[in-house]
Amino acid sequence: MTSSVSPDFNKSFEEIIWQICFDCQNDQILLELRNESSLDLHYHIISLDSYRHQNVAKPEKVDWWSSVKGLYGNLIAILQYEDQNNPGPATLIIFDYVNGTINKEISSFLPDRIDGNVLTGRVYENHTEKGIKLDLNDYVDGEKNKDPAKVSFPFFIDAANPDFEVIRGYLEGIDTNPVLGADYLEHGPNIFLSYYVKSTKGFDRFILWIYRGNIRLHEKMDENMKGVSSESFITSPNRLIFVKNRRTLVLYEI
Repeated sequence: MTSSVSPDFNKSFEEIIWQICFDCQNDQILLELRNESSLDLHYHIISLDSYRHQNVAKPEKVDWWSSVKGLYGNLIAILQYEDQNNPGPATLIIFDYVNGTINKEISSFLPDRIDGNVLTGRVYENHTEKGIKLDLNDYVDGEKNKDPAKVSFPFFIDAANPDFEVIRGYLEGIDTNPVLGADYLEHGPNIFLSYYVKSTKGFDRFILWIYRGNIRLHEKMDENMKGVSSESFITSPNRLIFVKNRRTLVLYEI
């Protein structure tokens, strides 16, 4: 594998990094960390300016059957599922992790999307459905960011897509035979790509970073995967962010 750059930050955890949320208000990320043996979870927040990081305790009413949906300033948006056997409507919890308080709860909520500070979804009341739009700016402490940063996600190109043959042709030129598909993202003069190759026990996943036609980074991210996993990396305006082997967070400045 090839690398002409070193990570600007990396940190390994005992728990699995279940998911990452990017905060466009304060330029920080939240990791949802889970222990599959004890069914315990907690959060870890890392500042992308200073790389200072801290553990954050979840609210007492939040358990394994929950999912973080966003981080915005001092707020964490969490879905606590009401029925373990039904991933449908849940209770939306807006948690202020700085003050350790719950600022808002909405029952029977089904999310649609989070776009920066705006969370939209549907609420079920008396067997009827009602659309809801929640502006997290209304609950943030301190000055609001009027020009929030944006995070970019790659798009997946399936192996059956004719565009995948272009990727396959390039990778065969560096002695790699990709299968299944690839995540692809263009970011200014950078091209980011993650792809899969067959291994003895499944599939290995690799990440490739090309800058103005030159390879800056090419390394293995995961081993012996069972299949495709979504969103293998993300970028903020000036950082590449991904997870290696489910437990190590890696950041590069772009």
